[in-house]
Amino acid sequence: MLSSPIYPPGTLVRLRRDVRFGRDPDNEVVLDGDEFVSGHHARVVVRDNARYVEDLGSTNGTHVAGHALVAEHRLRVGDEVRVGETS
Repeated sequence: MLSSPIYPPGTLVRLRRDVRFGRDPDNEVVLDGDEFVSGHHARVVVRDNARYVEDLGSTNGTHVAGHALVAEHRLRVGDEVRVGETS
């Protein structure tokens, strides 16, 4: 994590398998203290040895490199993903 109201800077999220982000406790990364995050906000899926981020119909959207995500996005080294106030 680069910045978050919940996790300290430098918190590592491993993306070796599918990971879902959101406020609900059944997410792999629970962001229950971030008021701008939906219950099931976004997920990263692993496919063909690449990682893709997709929004799950969140209220406030998912952003990659400062741009609102409109379709799934193949992640590249250095991409910054933001859900709510968490990057």
